Amino acid sequence: MSTKTDARKLNGATQAHLRKLMVKAVRGGMTQTEAAATYGVSLRAVSKWMKLSRAGGLKALKAGKRGRRPGGGRLNTAQAARIRALIVGKMPDQLKLSFYLWTREAVAHLIEREYDIAVSPTTVGRYLKAWGMSAQKPVRRAYERNDAAIARWLEEDYPAIAKDAKREKATIYWGDEMGLRRDHVSGTSFAPLGQTPVVRGPDELLNQDVKTNALGKSRPTNKAEMVANLRSHLHRRQKQPHLIRSLFQEQHVRYAA
Repeated sequence: MSTKTDARKLNGATQAHLRKLMVKAVRGGMTQTEAAATYGVSLRAVSKWMKLSRAGGLKALKAGKRGRRPGGGRLNTAQAARIRALIVGKMPDQLKLSFYLWTREAVAHLIEREYDIAVSPTTVGRYLKAWGMSAQKPVRRAYERNDAAIARWLEEDYPAIAKDAKREKATIYWGDEMGLRRDHVSGTSFAPLGQTPVVRGPDELLNQDVKTNALGKSRPTNKAEMVANLRSHLHRRQKQPHLIRSLFQEQHVRYAA
């Protein structure tokens, strides 16, 4: 059974004292191999400490701050600055990444694509914290909304439709189409502190409710499972008419009726 000491488990002061003893022993004539065996450390550690002492003397062996520095990793300063600028300036899909929001995984893919450097989500988290970024709930802006066309339709087209419906004693029904995809993303996106990210997406609240709750909280593996999740959610909403009515009270989706 090995009795070698794992120096990494010692506190900083003890580590520094051990290094000094070992360096002095080697300087006094002990070989590095003998010093490693005597002090219970690896030969690699002995070689490293001797190199440090030759460059900076015994002061170079003193205890330093332990742990990783925030944002420390494999990116250099220029690379880190460019990745941050890309994240702040655009959303993943604008950079042709298969993500909708800036998650740790999305940032890791961006780093690997741009610099061929593989980093873990944990490392990405350290970068994002060092860059002053946090996970935030994004606001959505409709990318198809045309305010001038809406105003014209409300002032000219809809009054005529409403008049015809009243004369015919008809009921006006509102309908809309909705596209669904199994990899719909809901959640938070990383952005600078105090700067809420904006994503270009549909305003229709029922559509968003369906996408977030029927798909965003699960990941169907095939079309049949996606359809089953969708039907289950819509059947549940059929029994909650008060929730559907409340959607029509939102100012930014209230059109004519």
